[in-house]
Amino acid sequence: MRRLLLAALAVVSLGAVIGYAANYTATQGVGTTFFSFTNAAVNLPGIAILDSTGTNPASVSASNALKVDGSAVTQPVSGTVTANAGSGTLATSVANGSNIVEGNNTDAASCASGTSMIACLRAMNVNIQSGVGNTGAAVPASAIYPGYNVGGNLVGAVGDPCQTVAHTYTPISMTTATTTRIIAPTAAKKTYICALSLFAGAADNVAIVEGTGGTCGTGTAGVYGGTTAANGIVFAANEGTNIGAGSNAIMATAGTNVDFCLITSTTGPLSGHVVWVQQ
Repeated sequence: MRRLLLAALAVVSLGAVIGYAANYTATQGVGTTFFSFTNAAVNLPGIAILDSTGTNPASVSASNALKVDGSAVTQPVSGTVTANAGSGTLATSVANGSNIVEGNNTDAASCASGTSMIACLRAMNVNIQSGVGNTGAAVPASAIYPGYNVGGNLVGAVGDPCQTVAHTYTPISMTTATTTRIIAPTAAKKTYICALSLFAGAADNVAIVEGTGGTCGTGTAGVYGGTTAANGIVFAANEGTNIGAGSNAIMATAGTNVDFCLITSTTGPLSGHVVWVQQ
């Protein structure tokens, strides 16, 4: 009988050791480490997942979110993933149809914060096609329109100032044999003529020239023909001409910041108008 009681006591003691063993702290190492913990008086096995250094075990928050990196942020199994605020990463989540937030590697002028992706790509394309450097400066209004790439060929590319700059319309009315400035100069810009209409009431020779001094008197050069009325366009009485439709430049000054003038050989009258841009 004594032997039976001792055996029973041993079985009970062994069961107590198996069922109610103390918790074991996870030890450092590479790969996984086994341990145990008690829950509701039941001893449960556990596994510690470590990184390759053996110093950063994964953990689970009170809301059952698994910590997946070295930060204090835990990631849920479902729902919105919290963005890492580190350099070179997406600063915020992007909803369907929303704008892309400016990142570290984008051009500030082309892709400013809040700019749509389409507008961003268009601006970058203009930079590339027009040769504008990625300096952060805005693309000028007169930049070349890039066109479209079809089968490796650039289609619809436009480099004509008369198509990229707003037109100015200036009337022409001359009643003496003189030199008259029709278009005043602009610093660092040439004058491009998009369309020109002239009508002579009497026989007249008309020179189209450029120069400086207010009436093209200095550095006079021919824009269309020679530098004198005798070497210009010859009109009979009541004769005229229309040159250009406004969509493309038909002539331009060779220099920048120069006057655009007409020289007539008779009292006229010479009437007309000119469509022009400066760039």
